[in-house]
Amino acid sequence: MQGFTLAPNKELFLISRENSQQRLMAETPYYAPLTIPAGSYKGQDKPVKTFSSPNILAVDKKLDAALAYRLTKELFAHKPELVAVSARMSALSPEGVAAIRIPLHVGARRYFEEIGVLPRKK
Repeated sequence: MQGFTLAPNKELFLISRENSQQRLMAETPYYAPLTIPAGSYKGQDKPVKTFSSPNILAVDKKLDAALAYRLTKELFAHKPELVAVSARMSALSPEGVAAIRIPLHVGARRYFEEIGVLPRKK
């Protein structure tokens, strides 16, 4: 555990979850490993191993494939607008699909295949 300062007069702690990463991800496949680099926060001088959940847009598998494709494509086409709302969205990239460990909708998968971040299913 490492303390760091995020805001004046507030001390917070990052707790490394390295020992439970693999077990947690086996039990809950939507989590992915994450290392918070040293120096990400004032007073944080060591990397912290933890887990994350990727941003996903969850839809019913019955959703029309063409609509799921368009939603996925438009999400990435409008990234600048998303970043304007939340700077955290700057990390959004199509390559992030590799961290998604639950089934993709066929329409979304088509988009990722077309742009080359996923291999085409045969």
